[in-house]
Formats: sequence, structure tokens, C-alpha cells
Amino acid sequence: MLERDPQARKVAMEAGNKASTKALKEGLSHDEATKVAQEAMLYVLRQYKPATVTLEKGLESVMQIRDQFVDKENEKNNIFTMEYEINDFPQQARSRALGKEFTQSILDMTGCKVVAKGQYFDYNRKPGPGQRRMYLYIEGASKQEVANAYKEIKRFMEEASISSNSLANQTV
Repeated sequence: MLERDPQARKVAMEAGNKASTKALKEGLSHDEATKVAQEAMLYVLRQYKPATVTLEKGLESVMQIRDQFVDKENEKNNIFTMEYEINDFPQQARSRALGKEFTQSILDMTGCKVVAKGQYFDYNRKPGPGQRRMYLYIEGASKQEVANAYKEIKRFMEEASISSNSLANQTV
């Protein structure tokens, strides 16, 4: 454990140094002070709880708590939301979904606002802490409105993907 966790090593060394210094001041021999230091180090290590949360996991946990809080507050205020990830769709389909014309058509059809959030990441690249893959954030006054907007966005993205793939095949 001491090789893998520098904090554990630090805690153990501090306990050993403190115990051996105290033992020597009390008049114990060098060998006795060494034994007291070893016992103190073992005691501290048995009590030691390593930090198993990495920065990335901690940030992810904080983001989830924030999202849950926002969802609860939105429900109190009769604001309903959903997300639709568009990161892995073809670039032409994403561009069309991000256009003002498309978001306005969703607003007209369903009464829901659609906002692009996150950023584009290649399929093999993982977002860093606090980053999200590109998605559409859908917000409306009822669950039904939001569900309708989600279905329409899904339909649009699937059709736009098919048409952009067929265009790519024609140019090859």
C-alpha cells in the first residue's frame, strides 16, 4: 500500500517519527524506540482509509448531484426537460439540427425550446472532467410536449443521418 499511496506513506512516516521521538525523550533505547515507531506506523495504517475518489469521479458525482437538483427545481416550476445526444451522428445531420430553422420548427410544433449543449468529441475520444458530448437540451411546459419534441428530434436525426450517408455514398 505504501508504494501505491503516497498519502498513506506520509501518514505512516509522521506517526513513526512522532512515536520514536516521544520514545527517545522518555529514555527508551534506540531499538525500543524503533519498535514503538513500527507499532505506531502499523496502527495508523490499519486505521487509514485511502481516498478512492479520483478528481474525475468526484467531479462526475458533483455534476450528477447538480443535475438532480436542477431537475427537482424544474419540476417544482413546471419545467420539464430531456436530452438527446447528437455527438455521434454525421456532421451534416448535426449541423442541420443545430440550425435556427430546425430549433424554430421544433418550438412551433411542440412548444419546446431546444438548445445545443456540450461539445463534439470523436467517437474514440473520451470527454474530460466536467465536459459532455454534444447533445440537444429540450425544455417544455409539460412532459408530453417534451416527449413529442424528443420523438421529432429523433426522427429528424435518423432521417438526416440516412440522407447524409446516401450523399456520401454517391460522391464515392
